[in-house]
Amino acid sequence: MNRIRAVSKLISGRLGLGDLDGFVQEDKAYERAKSIVPFFYYFLLFIALLQLLQLRHLAEPLIFAPRWPIFWADYMSFHAATTVILVFFAFSALTGAYFCRNRFGRIIAFLGFLQFHALQASFGGPNHQWDLWLWVALILIFLPDIWEKTKQSSREGKKFLIVFWGAQAFLLLTYSMSGIGKLLHAALQYFQGEAHLFMFNSAAFHVYSWLNAMQATSLLGQLIMEHPLLGWFPFMFILYVQVFAFLVAFRPSLHRVWALALVLFHMGTYFGMNAEFFYQVPLLFIFLFASPFHEPGTSWRKMISDLPLVSCLLRRLHSKHVTVT
Repeated sequence: MNRIRAVSKLISGRLGLGDLDGFVQEDKAYERAKSIVPFFYYFLLFIALLQLLQLRHLAEPLIFAPRWPIFWADYMSFHAATTVILVFFAFSALTGAYFCRNRFGRIIAFLGFLQFHALQASFGGPNHQWDLWLWVALILIFLPDIWEKTKQSSREGKKFLIVFWGAQAFLLLTYSMSGIGKLLHAALQYFQGEAHLFMFNSAAFHVYSWLNAMQATSLLGQLIMEHPLLGWFPFMFILYVQVFAFLVAFRPSLHRVWALALVLFHMGTYFGMNAEFFYQVPLLFIFLFASPFHEPGTSWRKMISDLPLVSCLLRRLHSKHVTVT
């Protein structure tokens, strides 16, 4: 625990991200987190039950190369292996939903989802739609089993909040990695004299390239291609939201705002490019929109002052004012 405090203070002090050591000790946050975690497993059960509908119309695929978690599927027919995996997924998710307060239940739920995830990636290439669900299910295994105890009576309370925060941070980190990757790629294109991210027609070009490659159409694709600036401004906003997403993990006042912005991002990619990335949306609402660390009634002034880049600017202005004074 001392090491965790030291690391969090280093992060908050040197990088100006926020006081992790402070907000993970709040009593209300602990009670909220305990009430939020089960909803992950409720949604997981709903997903598992929906997957059972695939058994109605299974067809032999052109390629079926089982990944290592389902290596045993090589020894039976595709139909039999898929039936076993989906049925096990359903019952493991049910176990997780009913026994989510017990580590054994969470382990079973993870193993069932791991089998399902491996099945989805066994048809010639990886399927990244469910990656975040898999990793969050793994992280939640490490929650201490202290559900019937109060935080005041157990030092495990802070560990519980740190694991929960770890799930939040991981979600946001994946978006930051995507955004930073876009920036690096744009820099490389710029120095090579190619079309790049910051050109005013970048969104229109991106939409055209994607729709042309997929041989698809979208609700707003044609409009964006005809009026590039309509797409460029949202494109830059989403880039900002993605790049700085991980920093928001340290600023609870922004958790709900960033969840909303990321959901709009997923909706926008569908409206603009017909790209379906909706599986992450429930995770954003469970862990960020319902964040136990976000204080109800947080003012807009507080949120604005905590915005990445804006907070740095305000600190610089404040330091100059103090120096002049």
